[in-house]
Amino acid sequence: ALQHLRNALEEAQRLDEQAAQRQAEQARDALRKQYESMLETQSTIHDETVALGDDDLGRRQRSQARALAARQGELRDELLAMADQHEGLSEAPIFTLAHAQLDRLMAQSGAGLEERRIETRTNQSQRQAMTILASLVEVLQEQQQQQDESDFEDGSSGGGEGGGQGGGEQPVIPPVAELKLLRSMQQLVADQTRAISEQETRDDSEVRSVVDLQRQLFEQGASLIERMNPNPNPTEPDTNQETPNPEPINPVEEGGATP
Repeated sequence: ALQHLRNALEEAQRLDEQAAQRQAEQARDALRKQYESMLETQSTIHDETVALGDDDLGRRQRSQARALAARQGELRDELLAMADQHEGLSEAPIFTLAHAQLDRLMAQSGAGLEERRIETRTNQSQRQAMTILASLVEVLQEQQQQQDESDFEDGSSGGGEGGGQGGGEQPVIPPVAELKLLRSMQQLVADQTRAISEQETRDDSEVRSVVDLQRQLFEQGASLIERMNPNPNPTEPDTNQETPNPEPINPVEEGGATP
């Protein structure tokens, strides 16, 4: 009788874990779909901005720029509302950092369009926002693919372990997804640093933004290592476990070039 009770408890726990995992997968899929929609919208805004040209805008083009600024503002508002709409998003610091960068870039794009200044910075802000959105979509797609493969190997449609995250309740955004996004954000910093170093006249506020992002990535990378490896002295370290590189990318210093 006691063994029967234990088996029943184990089965109940297994079913609870499967239900929690399905819920996390559904939340992750909804998040990915919204990022995809936002990427499509941002891409359209960028294409239509490029079509306006960068010369003096006529009356019709100025009207189109104002309309694009309004659409950019709506997309920014949608981004800001996501933290309250998607469970688990605020619990993923790297994703939160990506959202902060998206907000800054969309604000720059909207300001340039509102002032009818279709310049390099406006286009760059839009392209960088597209890059971050594409990275968000990609890491969530890869996470779901890993989950599907794990489920297949376990012979269950919902009994996997969340892409190597172990048993128990699974987060909507696992640390491994944050790790991949961290690497994409590090590449963004490298690209921004290179772009600034090639400018004849540098914007001090832009330099500070890149330096600040690089610092935050370093801090969040170190924190992510601790979350992924809670035991500081493992007896048998897992050589296959991906870990982020917390070393900072040399940023462009204000008033000087990258060494």
